[in-house]
Amino acid sequence: MSWWLVPDGIGRLSKTELTLTEDRDRTVKINFWHVPDTRGTDGPLPHSHPWPFESQILAGGYSEDRYLLVDGQVRAETEREHGQGSANTVDRDLYHEVTELHSPPGATLTLMLCGRGEHGTWGHLDPETGTLTPPQRDALFPERLRALNPHR
Repeated sequence: MSWWLVPDGIGRLSKTELTLTEDRDRTVKINFWHVPDTRGTDGPLPHSHPWPFESQILAGGYSEDRYLLVDGQVRAETEREHGQGSANTVDRDLYHEVTELHSPPGATLTLMLCGRGEHGTWGHLDPETGTLTPPQRDALFPERLRALNPHR
């Protein structure tokens, strides 16, 4: 077990993450959040995950925008609040963004209980058009990760 400093898309510290356990069926992580998890440059670009998960908010909190694609139509639920002591359940077919932290950087702490993942089953949703985009490899991510974790 060791801590990782995780960069966002431009190399800033996004999360401090510790994986407590990981196997084929379940992953358990602790996350300290430093910035919201937004990925679009010209508006929202919500993402899904390759696994269902529950995020238990241990300290601080965050706001989240959620999007579902139902019969080709995007259904949005914005500014959903998750505060200390609550749990946020996210299924594989839900697209979301953490848009705001309710506490200073590093003071929102979550326990992530992730179910079994399926490779290649996540991506991004354009809320305006309903267009799905499969995950794209960020060629600079390994370099950004190494820059924040020179001890590894």
